[in-house]
Amino acid sequence: IYKFMDAVDVLNSTMGAITSRPAIIDSYSDQRGHLIEQADFKYNNGVYTPVRRETYVYNSSAFTSNVYSGLGFCCDKRFINDSDAGSDVYLSTIPFVTDCDSYMYNFYSRRVDDNYLTDKTTKTYSLDDTTKFITIITHYEYDSLRHQQIRYMSTTDSRGQTIRTNYKYAPDYSASGGFLKTMTDRCMYAYPIEQYTAINGNTVSGQVSVYKTGSLNAQVPDYIKTLNISTPISNYTTTSLTAGTTLVTDARYSTYITFDYYDAINNLNSYTPRNSGPVTFIWGYRKIYPVAKIEGTTFSQVKSALGNSIPDLGAGGLTSTQISNLRNINNSFVTIYTYEPLLGMTSSTDPNSIATFYEYDSYNRLKCIKDHDSRILKTYEYHYK
Repeated sequence: IYKFMDAVDVLNSTMGAITSRPAIIDSYSDQRGHLIEQADFKYNNGVYTPVRRETYVYNSSAFTSNVYSGLGFCCDKRFINDSDAGSDVYLSTIPFVTDCDSYMYNFYSRRVDDNYLTDKTTKTYSLDDTTKFITIITHYEYDSLRHQQIRYMSTTDSRGQTIRTNYKYAPDYSASGGFLKTMTDRCMYAYPIEQYTAINGNTVSGQVSVYKTGSLNAQVPDYIKTLNISTPISNYTTTSLTAGTTLVTDARYSTYITFDYYDAINNLNSYTPRNSGPVTFIWGYRKIYPVAKIEGTTFSQVKSALGNSIPDLGAGGLTSTQISNLRNINNSFVTIYTYEPLLGMTSSTDPNSIATFYEYDSYNRLKCIKDHDSRILKTYEYHYK
């Protein structure tokens, strides 16, 4: 069972003397459609018993409501009856009546607001005794009017244990240069730079994401660091800036993954995970789909095998010669993909050169998956009522 928030639009109260035209409506759509309760039940022998219930609380006042004064302009024409000068209320106050005196106008204000999820309560019921349940309460806090993102999220379970995850975003650093300033200037507010989690006040995990400038002057991921600890710590140091540009992290952070190369439209060409070898992608079909994944070899080795550059494959994929050259790279594991544009993947060939094929029905839905001998591995059926 689902319940949603609802709210009624109201008439704008700032139109003043403009009364003979339809009133402007102030929309409260920001307070409609939010899920406020979800209840799951189990049906057995004609009886519904609760299994799980989630309730949500929103706050439209997490930040100051924005009311823009004088945003709209409304004009209305009034008519003057000159048949009887003595009863003409306008002529008694206006010495020289012209057509412009027949118009009334006023500026009016409009509201702009939003609803922010502040609390979520989850109750999971015992199937043996529905009067017993486990409660988990999650609270969301916002404190930055500039980016209006979640500052922290705290969860309290039935044992009273509190798990809190904190977030920092580009505008929080007030950077004077570097990628943080670029992201701030471009209003890239929804991407957490730092997030770390503490249980009962002791930090157990953390992650820092750093960006760089890619092709077309876009900001793309550069690398991710994670907190390298084996036990909870009580002296975690949050990220900060030096000289207004350089991001400084807790000394216990180590690089988890680097995003090494991108192509001309910022498709990822190569990344290197911690404790593993690099992984390279080649893009085809007008750079929409990855046509090859090469594991265990560097990006420069892949380019060398293809003639010292990544080829522009146009509207198709790799040729048989290009595939053979990739598979001949020492210690590499190559997976090849083919596609039907706007439909989906049609085949994948693993590092052992064993192919899997994908077929679709007349509605472009996946119909079946076949192995290299055209034996059906899996079929899909679609039914509608």
